[in-house]
Amino acid sequence: MAETRAVFDVTAKNFQADVVERSRQLPVVVLFWADQLPPAKDARRVLETLAAQYQMTSGELLREQLDGVLEAGDFPAALAMLKQALADEPNNPAFKLEYADVLARSGDLDQARNVLATVPEGTEGRDRPLTRLQMMEEAAGMGEITDIEAALAGNPDDLELRYQAAVVDAVSDRYEASLDHAMHILQKDRKFRDDIGRTTLVRIFALLPKGSDLAKSYRRRMFALMH
Repeated sequence: MAETRAVFDVTAKNFQADVVERSRQLPVVVLFWADQLPPAKDARRVLETLAAQYQMTSGELLREQLDGVLEAGDFPAALAMLKQALADEPNNPAFKLEYADVLARSGDLDQARNVLATVPEGTEGRDRPLTRLQMMEEAAGMGEITDIEAALAGNPDDLELRYQAAVVDAVSDRYEASLDHAMHILQKDRKFRDDIGRTTLVRIFALLPKGSDLAKSYRRRMFALMH
């Protein structure tokens, strides 16, 4: 489906994929209309207006479908969905960024980096896959979280270990635990590694979905500590 809106024409050839299969993931309205029938033309105009008002773009529809798949940790399915989306809209930067982010989460850092390189710097949303890539590369040299936690149990005020735990937890999608470690650093020593507690919190916020309640909560705590 090459259209960038939620309203699109259907033929016998694409009915199964674009209507039947799509209806298993979200509601689909099928309107039979003809230019010769004024009521049908009016109905189409109303539906197109409603779709525009509710901003039902292809990116938002894809996001709704991806959320459930990613929550289940099914990265192959998410990558397949994004490949199809990019086949339909190869120049869509939002799809490219989402693809790069899921590639990184699935462990394919080289391909994630290649895809990210095709999106210009400054593009909205680019900081999420970029931050994830950077943190995953950093985490690769830090060892397993079980070993870090075991070391922390014996020395809970070791801020370097806290930082390692924050990074490793973040790239494993354990965001609340990661934020707790970064917040601990911020509380203990603002000067540690040039205020790395604060900068790590900001980096983790970038990984969270837009409007995340978790990010809002920890952002308030961060500002309270700083001011």
